[in-house]
Amino acid sequence: ALQALGGAWQRVRVYRRDFSSAEIEANPTTPGMKYRHYSPAAPVHVVRAGDRQALRTMQTVDRLAQTHATVGVVLVGDDCVRALDEQALSSCRVVVHRVADARGLAHSLFALLRELDESDRAEAIVVQGVGDAGDGLAVMNRLDKAASFHA
Repeated sequence: ALQALGGAWQRVRVYRRDFSSAEIEANPTTPGMKYRHYSPAAPVHVVRAGDRQALRTMQTVDRLAQTHATVGVVLVGDDCVRALDEQALSSCRVVVHRVADARGLAHSLFALLRELDESDRAEAIVVQGVGDAGDGLAVMNRLDKAASFHA
């Protein structure tokens, strides 16, 4: 972490992790805070890391399958792959892509979103989020932008 470097780095604070501001939200100061970007045409739904993430992912896919012909899913790890494969989703087609961990998600996030949107023609996309440690903070920032905070 930057704080381990000492000096001024000990005072570094990350927006949304360490603090937030209604004034900054109302009047963003940087392009990265102003716009929904890195986002496919299909709405992206982020299932936050934490307790029962696999179950919450399944529930989100099931809910979206009721109203969409194709749902794209990006899974981190193997937690609910078997359950998705076995789940009867009526007439909905579920396209599943897997990555091993936060680093794998960071490496392939935009390519997967584009593939689900353009090649697989997903009408909705579900992505399992990761924790804020390591690469996770940057990954979740990009996912939040892609999802326009559908979390």
